[in-house]
Amino acid sequence: MPFHFEDKPALIAYVTCGDPDLATTREVILAAIDAGARVIELGVPFSDPLADGPVIQRASERALKQGVSLQQVLTLASEIREHSQSVGLVIFSYLNPILRMGLAKFCHVARMAGIDGTLATDLPIEEAAEYLREARKNDLATIFLAAPTSTDERLKLIAKFSTGFIYAISRTGVTGARQEMTGDAKTLVKRLRRFTKLPIAVGFGISTAEQFAAVGRFAEAGVVGSAIVHLIEQNPGREAATVAEFVRSLVARGSWLVARGWNSMDISDWRKKIDELDCKLAALLNERAAAAVAIGRLKRNTSLPIYEPDRERDVIANVQRTNTGPLSERDLGQIYERIMDVMRSIQKHEIVPDENAVAKVAENDSRRKR
Repeated sequence: MPFHFEDKPALIAYVTCGDPDLATTREVILAAIDAGARVIELGVPFSDPLADGPVIQRASERALKQGVSLQQVLTLASEIREHSQSVGLVIFSYLNPILRMGLAKFCHVARMAGIDGTLATDLPIEEAAEYLREARKNDLATIFLAAPTSTDERLKLIAKFSTGFIYAISRTGVTGARQEMTGDAKTLVKRLRRFTKLPIAVGFGISTAEQFAAVGRFAEAGVVGSAIVHLIEQNPGREAATVAEFVRSLVARGSWLVARGWNSMDISDWRKKIDELDCKLAALLNERAAAAVAIGRLKRNTSLPIYEPDRERDVIANVQRTNTGPLSERDLGQIYERIMDVMRSIQKHEIVPDENAVAKVAENDSRRKR
């Protein structure tokens, strides 16, 4: 089962299939995979999504208006599997659509479509015997939700019957982006560790690189759902490109923060770090300016122009190619455009010195000769 969580934290991306249509969903999923998502949760639209917040509720409504069914989601999964063999694919559904298809048929068709695991959000573990039996027959991972309010006895059951990974809910309530992660998630993961060695993914509320990185301190993966669905809703015609940029930024920034241990710093630590970085940045910018001065002096007696647009575009493109985050290529490009403006001004001063400055130098030389 290809649930690869070696790069901690791995990103699990949720999409509501059929929002705004199945063709767009396919493009979004492939773009998310290319951008670094390790697992895709294929959300099956449902008319009464009690566990979901308003963002995913609206997405389900839009998909249902398109007539999207579980069978169509499974067909979509087979198309995704043709393009990517390494990504993990999970059917994320309420129980009702599965029962309507029939448990045995669903599990068989899901496996034939290339699905690796299933998560039935409203299926209690105590009532999952037939579901578990059919899933095992078809080598499907069974993923269950563990909540902060779950008792230790229930967590033991979840750990016993889960395969692939366990989905730990970061807080009580419905899905949806939040400004801050609660301490409930870390406590829940710590409790689960007593009963299982399976990877643990934390979801419900992750929408920023800082939250994603924070999850990486204590869990193997972070699930991002509502933030992605919201981007799809807000960017008609650019859904795939927008999601790809977001996922790429999230993975790069999150991994970057984790690698440096910065996800464990408090505000005071951050401010000290910023002061250090600003000093280093000032020194580098002055070194860069010194190079501009030298080039300006060399240009003084040549026919080379002050403004060389092709060269400046090459400089910015080179910087963007080597960018590893957390800045986006667009942000980095804008910063370097401003730097190039300043450096061009410095070169111009060396090539065409200020007349008043020249006159002052001449006057000083005259005085010395007297």
